[in-house]
Amino acid sequence: MRSKSFNKAPLPIFGYLLTLVGFVFLGSFTAALALGSTLAGFFGIAMVASYALAVLCFVLRSRQMAAADPDADIVLGFDPIRGDTDRSAAERYLARYRSNAA
Repeated sequence: MRSKSFNKAPLPIFGYLLTLVGFVFLGSFTAALALGSTLAGFFGIAMVASYALAVLCFVLRSRQMAAADPDADIVLGFDPIRGDTDRSAAERYLARYRSNAA
């Protein structure tokens, strides 16, 4: 049951958000180094951790995509905005708007 809920997690969204958080920590790390702050180590570790977790999200998603059934109705992808593609919706679109019967 745990793996089914994990498969529904929007990993690309988490990956992109963690990348953005990593950029925030990168800026904070650079500023802390320039100012000689003692928080530089914390920001550096947080930056590396957020980038590592982002990479892990994309690696897990690529494994999900590799293990997915190629004939399934849902096609997995990396795009966080568009989400997964419903193959039947794509077929309905092609039949309605791109048919050759026009």
